[in-house]
Amino acid sequence: MSSFNITISSDIPNEIDTINSLIILLARYVLPIIIVISILGNTMNIYVFTRPTLRKNPCCLYFLSSSIIALIYEIIDLPIRSLQFGYAIDIAQCLLFGSITTLYASSQWYITLTPKQTRDSLQAAKETLFYTTTGYIGAAGFASTFFLFTLTSPLFRKHLFHRHN
Repeated sequence: MSSFNITISSDIPNEIDTINSLIILLARYVLPIIIVISILGNTMNIYVFTRPTLRKNPCCLYFLSSSIIALIYEIIDLPIRSLQFGYAIDIAQCLLFGSITTLYASSQWYITLTPKQTRDSLQAAKETLFYTTTGYIGAAGFASTFFLFTLTSPLFRKHLFHRHN
C-alpha cells in the first residue's frame, strides 16, 4: 500500500477563487456569444436546407435535422447553463439535452459515478472547471455547423445568397 504526502498551500484558496471567477466569466461572456452565433448559424442552415432543390438530397435532410436539433439545444440548454454557472441560479437541466454533448456527458458520468469520493475544495473547483469547459466545447460544436457545412460548399452558398421572388 502506498501513501501520499499532501501539502496544503496557503495559495489554494486564492487558486480556487481564481478558477471559480474564470467559470463565472466564461458563463457570463463567452457562452452568450456562442449562443448568438449558434442560433444565427443554425437558423441560416435551416433556411438553406429547406430550399426545394436541396430537400431531395438525403445528406441535406440530415444536415437539416441536425440543425433543428442543435437549434433546440441552443435555445433551451445553453441559456440554462449560462444562468447556472454565470449567475448561480440553480435550474435543473434536462438529461436529454445534457447528454447531447459527449464530453459534457462524460464529465457528468464521472461526477455521478464518484459521488462518495472525498474531494478538497481545490479538486472540486478543478472538476467544475473541467465539466463547465467541456460543456462549452460541446456547445461550440453546434455553433460551427453553419460555418463548416454551408459556407464551405458552393452549392449551399448559392442557395443561401439566392433570392426567391
